[in-house]
Amino acid sequence: MSAMGWLQLHRAPGDSGGIVTPSRDGAPWILVVDDELVVRDLLQRFLVLEGYKVMCAGDGIEALDIANRHPGMFQGVILDVLMPRMDGREAFHGLRKLDPNVAVLVMSGFAPGERAAEIIGQPGTSFIGKPFVLGDVLLKLEGLLGTGARPRATWLTEPTSSVPRLEGLTD
Repeated sequence: MSAMGWLQLHRAPGDSGGIVTPSRDGAPWILVVDDELVVRDLLQRFLVLEGYKVMCAGDGIEALDIANRHPGMFQGVILDVLMPRMDGREAFHGLRKLDPNVAVLVMSGFAPGERAAEIIGQPGTSFIGKPFVLGDVLLKLEGLLGTGARPRATWLTEPTSSVPRLEGLTD
């Protein structure tokens, strides 16, 4: 059975992806918050393959609900800025009230605007633009968590800066 098939069979029920069982004990818990199901699912699957424990939320309200039900559980949050019901800025402040030390990787499909700039200036935060390379997400997350590079589980983890480029070729 492929890894993706294994993940499908072991997913807890829930509209936003639920919990996926991780491959390593003692791995950090990450909360992925994005209103786009495809982004949540992609990050969840990738992070689980890289050894993280992951829960997902479809917006800020759901993220705060999950964080309230599991206080102190998350070492990191990957948080979209623009979402319905409660945006990333409000969710960030709510999550930091619950845990002032939680690391937050802010993501957006737009350049960091005024709402994101307020968040990004806080300690323990970083920014990544969409679309992103999964390896870059992993590197930023590891930097925020202070864990340094972890053993890699997939070939998808190459950051764009280390991908070989073909230069000097002409048609």
